[in-house]
Amino acid sequence: DKVSLKKMFSNNIFAVKLLFESTPIYGTSIIIEAIRHNLINFLEQTVLVYYILNTIEKRGRFVDVLKFILIFIAADILAAVISNMYEQFIKLKYQPIAQKNLKLRLYEKAKGVDISCYDNSDYYNDFVLAVSEADRALERAENLLRQVFGSITILLCYGLFFITQDI
Repeated sequence: DKVSLKKMFSNNIFAVKLLFESTPIYGTSIIIEAIRHNLINFLEQTVLVYYILNTIEKRGRFVDVLKFILIFIAADILAAVISNMYEQFIKLKYQPIAQKNLKLRLYEKAKGVDISCYDNSDYYNDFVLAVSEADRALERAENLLRQVFGSITILLCYGLFFITQDI
């Protein structure tokens, strides 16, 4: 059974909206974590390499390169600590709340449906499937947020980098 692109998009938007309604801290933290992750990767893989190559090309001092690398190592350690705190304190606390709220929303909707609909096996099967897929729908919404905001971060970082550098 194929789902239309429009229906898939509206389902994802619904899940993202519900995520922010039930746990705005968790939704915001997903966005911040995606930006942080992609920003650190950009800095390590582009800015650090650019600085090292530029310093070598201009016959700069090794000490300057070493200091720059140590700064990035410290930033990477800090980023790892932040990421771990996100996983341990925010995600573990708020993800179950968001999952519970999505299921409650589905049950509330089911209470408002005429009882005769449950005699229809297609409706009942769709409802049971929706409840069982609720956690995965929320995971897809989380991944959508990560991908969208991560992509925007990458686009802005690389765009600004290449515009500002004479490469």
